[in-house]
Amino acid sequence: MSKEKLFEYYLLKNPSLVNQLVDGKVVLSAKGFKKFFDTTYDVAYKEGICDLAFKEEPPTRHNPSRSSSEDLQGLKDLLNLFGMH
Repeated sequence: MSKEKLFEYYLLKNPSLVNQLVDGKVVLSAKGFKKFFDTTYDVAYKEGICDLAFKEEPPTRHNPSRSSSEDLQGLKDLLNLFGMH
């Protein structure tokens, strides 16, 4: 997902953000910041799972010298970090 699409998703999920952007003052409460983080994580997680499920080999576009097993281990480490093993 591109950053533009992610931003559109944020605006869709948070319509009041549009007015704040127009006014030039965006305010995030602690709850809003948590929602922002959760949304970012959920989108990234789903994108990562889709990459692994629909490609013949795991994505290595950022570091072609890494092996597929290193990419899968990185995903496992990330899931463990968030208690999602």
